[in-house]
Amino acid sequence: LLCGIWGQLEKESLVEQFYTKVRSKPLVDLWEEYSPETPFPSWVSTFYDEVTRSVVSECDWCKSYIPNRLPSAVVNMVLVLFQRLQIPCKARLAGAISTSSISPLQSIEAMEQSIDATADFLDSLVDILMDAGCMPEDRMQRENLMTAVSLPYNDALKSYPEKEAAHLNTSIDNIMSTGAF
Repeated sequence: LLCGIWGQLEKESLVEQFYTKVRSKPLVDLWEEYSPETPFPSWVSTFYDEVTRSVVSECDWCKSYIPNRLPSAVVNMVLVLFQRLQIPCKARLAGAISTSSISPLQSIEAMEQSIDATADFLDSLVDILMDAGCMPEDRMQRENLMTAVSLPYNDALKSYPEKEAAHLNTSIDNIMSTGAF
């Protein structure tokens, strides 16, 4: 009802702003429930599953109640969510792959699992948005969405060669010290 009234008053942009804030709140709350006792790579995968379920229901809800704001309402909700989570995600990933508490190999595996979960999520997100007719036609908007989700992982990807070198050096040292070559 309120959406219809705002539409008649030519205030539809307010509908989308309000929608984005309200509908992303449960996902922000879920993000904030993370506990460091849970390995980040497995936790982020379950977080992405919840975001995926939410996007499906949001596409359906918007088709019913604010069809003239599709796909921008859903896309902006996801975009705003991940823009808000960029710094916390970067920090959690850095903690998960820090070699101060785990071996270089475990660090590489945590990085790989986190990045794989993110890639799987992006694939699912694109499929869901396309199937629901919510994929933005604007190429820049699509790229902004993909960047917002993947940006926190860029530093980890840049540090991969360094982590791989540390692991290989440790492995070579172990081989050399045992004489098993």
